[in-house]
Amino acid sequence: HRTQFPESTSANSPVSGSLLSLMRDRLKILNSADRQVVSVAAILGSPFRPDEVETVAELSTGVVTVALENLERAQLIHPLPDGTAYSFIHDKIREVLLMDLTVARRRMYHLRVASVLQQNSPSLDNPNAARIANHFEAGGEPARAIYAWVEAAIHAWHLHVQDSDRERLCVGR
Repeated sequence: HRTQFPESTSANSPVSGSLLSLMRDRLKILNSADRQVVSVAAILGSPFRPDEVETVAELSTGVVTVALENLERAQLIHPLPDGTAYSFIHDKIREVLLMDLTVARRRMYHLRVASVLQQNSPSLDNPNAARIANHFEAGGEPARAIYAWVEAAIHAWHLHVQDSDRERLCVGR
């Protein structure tokens, strides 16, 4: 069972039927590793880093590297100027990938992403807390999402306090 989203996730119009068909045809030619990598990338969102894809997809560096090269040649993704991350050529490609994932696979990937982000920044003042909360929500874990939203609020509060402290220092000069 695949969920068909009535509206796109971007501010623009939904993906039209003919465009959807065209994109699906482009995606059909991918091998299974390339498809897995690009699906995980869609869950991660743009930009995404290869090491995050490796961990979430549970694939080796070599497999992910070859898949990223194939996806680049297929003009689905492109590297960012600094070379540390990639982005989708167009967000509509990402939308189609998300539409075509089964609910179970989408939830599984979201939960893996949330876990990876938590492991990478385990402190209470986690700059990724809002991303983690979104992934827990999308993964069907509302209790864990609430905890992450609280962490996001704490992080935002700390940023606000730091900005206030900086302003006081500048005014006192």
